[in-house]
Amino acid sequence: LSDKDPDIIGHIIVADSGGGAADSVPELAAAIKQLTKPIVSYIDGMAASACIYAISYTQKIIAHQAFDQVGCVGTMITVSGWPKVRRDSDGYVQIRIYADQSSEKNADYEAALEGNTQIIKEEVLNPLCQAFIDDMKANRPASTDDQLTGKTYFAKDVVGTLIDEIGSFEDAIQAVIDLAAAKDDNQT
Repeated sequence: LSDKDPDIIGHIIVADSGGGAADSVPELAAAIKQLTKPIVSYIDGMAASACIYAISYTQKIIAHQAFDQVGCVGTMITVSGWPKVRRDSDGYVQIRIYADQSSEKNADYEAALEGNTQIIKEEVLNPLCQAFIDDMKANRPASTDDQLTGKTYFAKDVVGTLIDEIGSFEDAIQAVIDLAAAKDDNQT
C-alpha cells in the first residue's frame, strides 16, 4: 500500500521511543514531508529526543495518556575509550597512531578523552541542537523556549505546545479522517 493508493486517506505513526541518533531525523522528516495525505502521530508511552523531533513534522500529535513522556529536546553524546597510550599492569601497550596528514582525525574524540569536551560541544552538539530547536519552533510554533532545553514532560503538561491533545487511538483515526475531509474540502 502506498500514499497514492486511493483507498488510503491518511497515515498514523505510533510512537514509543526515548529517541535515537540525530542523523536519522532528516530521512524520517523527508519521508513524512513527501506524503500527500494527512499524517497524525500517536504517542503510546514516550516520544522523546529524536522521536519527538521526527514526529513534529506530522500535522497532529496525540498522546495516549496524561503521563506519557514527551520532550527531551536536545543533543548529547557519550564518549568512552582508553587514552592514546595505554599500558596494562602486565606491560601490554596499546597506542593509537595517526598519519601526519591526519592531524584533525578524531581530534574531538581524543580531546574529550583528555577531559576537553569543548570541541565536541562547539563543532557537533551545539549545531545539531540548534537545528533541532529551530525545527521544533517551526514545526510546533506554540512550543515555549523553556520546553526546548532538554527536559522531559508529562503529556498533560504540554498539550497545546509539544502535542495537540490526549486521546485514544480511535481519536487519532478520527483526526486523520477529519484532516482528509478538510483537505478534500480545500481542494474542491
